[in-house]
Amino acid sequence: MLIPPLIAIVGFALALIAKSWLLVWPATVLLALWIVYLVEAPRALGKRADGTMAWLAWAVWGPVFLYQWISHEVVRRWSGEPVATEVAPGVWVARRPRADELPSEIAIVVDLCAEFPAARAVRAHPRYLAVPTLDARCPRPAELARIADTVIAAGGPAFIHCALGHGRSATVAAAVMIKRGDATLDNVEAKLRALRPKIGLNARQRAALAAAISR
Repeated sequence: MLIPPLIAIVGFALALIAKSWLLVWPATVLLALWIVYLVEAPRALGKRADGTMAWLAWAVWGPVFLYQWISHEVVRRWSGEPVATEVAPGVWVARRPRADELPSEIAIVVDLCAEFPAARAVRAHPRYLAVPTLDARCPRPAELARIADTVIAAGGPAFIHCALGHGRSATVAAAVMIKRGDATLDNVEAKLRALRPKIGLNARQRAALAAAISR
């Protein structure tokens, strides 16, 4: 967690040396993003409940969004990984989909991206649920349990996505699978990775999953 503020300090120093105010903006944004992660405030990035981004967010977080978009497009084009993987009957783990990448007959869409708006056709889904979550994080245990219950109550296939479909979305899918009896806390990650190998929960996500399941 010390790397972002250190990079920001270097950015400020370079701005002073080069006398370029253009370098101040990305350095300030990086420092602000570090604070957002520190206080766990994903909604500070401007994602609205309807899947759109507040107009002010584009001005404030422009460098972050640009970096995220470039990274996302690189993975989309060259990773060879499918957009979505059905990890259990009716449970899809996915990266952020384009309008034509949403499977048919989906009962509910769960969008965990805090850093991307949803495509118009995706957010127009009648059961679209936006839960802005920071990358490498996950919803708090109580919210995670609530989301899993909502997915199960939808009564049909669920499309659960984050930016790349490896962490945030996998955590929610794991909660759904355990609650439905498709897996246990001990074997759910292995089952997920068997079908989508790049899935990997970190310690924070595992702890939240365990706490959500214990409720």
